[in-house]
Amino acid sequence: MDAGLSPEEVARIQEVIARELGGKALEVHDLKTRKAGHRAFLEFHLVVPGETSVAEAHRLCDRLERALEEEIPGLSVTIHVEPESERQA
Repeated sequence: MDAGLSPEEVARIQEVIARELGGKALEVHDLKTRKAGHRAFLEFHLVVPGETSVAEAHRLCDRLERALEEEIPGLSVTIHVEPESERQA
């Protein structure tokens, strides 16, 4: 049966995301984690300014994925990029 990551792991993930974004995104929401056996999974929505190009958003996601996978080896990361009109805060 699947279970979410521990609160400590989620806190580490949130710290990495905050550090790596460096003000280049507006919001992260719908963060979900799960663990199945030895595999860990993370998905979240990343809200970027409307003028952000696809190439810029892609580079930001690549940087986030690398940093998260370094923090939690074997973590599978899925990021859904959204325009600022999807901001929830």
